[in-house]
Amino acid sequence: MSRFVSLKSLIGFIAISALAISGTINSGAASATGTPATAHVTVHYSRADSDYTNWQLYTWKNYNSATQDVDNGWATKSSTDSFGAVYSITVSNFTGFDSLGFIMAQGTSSTWTGKTKDTIGADRFITNFGSNGNAEIWVVSGDATVYSSLPAPPAPSIASAVLTNFNSFHVIVSPPIAVMHTATEGFSINDGSSDVPITAATATNASGGNASGFDLTIASNVDLAKNYTVSHAGLVSADASTSGLYDSQAFADAFTYTGSDLGNTYHSSTSTDFRVWAPTATAVSIMKHAT
Repeated sequence: MSRFVSLKSLIGFIAISALAISGTINSGAASATGTPATAHVTVHYSRADSDYTNWQLYTWKNYNSATQDVDNGWATKSSTDSFGAVYSITVSNFTGFDSLGFIMAQGTSSTWTGKTKDTIGADRFITNFGSNGNAEIWVVSGDATVYSSLPAPPAPSIASAVLTNFNSFHVIVSPPIAVMHTATEGFSINDGSSDVPITAATATNASGGNASGFDLTIASNVDLAKNYTVSHAGLVSADASTSGLYDSQAFADAFTYTGSDLGNTYHSSTSTDFRVWAPTATAVSIMKHAT
């Protein structure tokens, strides 16, 4: 048997002993750390594209200290409402923890295998529980805030714009807008100095004459040294991300490098060659030290 007792264990023993002396512990009330013995949690999750296919809620019972957290598993949506998807879970044996951690992720497995996190992939926490053990929160994709009440609707905006090829963008708007059946669907794209001609626009995720997604094609390939902004009348504009381009076959075909000489190549004492793979870079610098 160990002769050492951690300070945290000793404090926990004293706290429990004090509760036992003063009276019985109400299993439905919040504990000293803010967590009830059993919690009933409702999470409302909103996405600009209104697509909740295979989006799951992962939760864990969290300690703020180095003590091992406890997995609470995955939950699929139980229903939908005007805000989005609704997840209802029960957390048992919760007394003594500091909070309930959660992450939204998309995938079909009951593990992390093949999962894609929401754009806010950082850990978030539920810390406030009622005397009955209930907690209800609202979260919005791309927004780090954990709302304790229904948030006000955001301003109509282009929620995201992503390059999917050298001459195509996928745009998500919130809320959905009317499909116009025109060549541009009312969108414009600017490269920082001038507008880029849009040659085709196709609505995606359409319903009832409205759509939340649009695929835009431009006349020529983008210049990776420039930043592109997508706009639409009545919507907040958005800068285009290049993240989708890097996963495209076109990018792989254009920039895959199979050589084995990346880095520095030393040629006796006369010279050293440096080769980098940086297809989006506009310049490369080398810092030389005397020793």
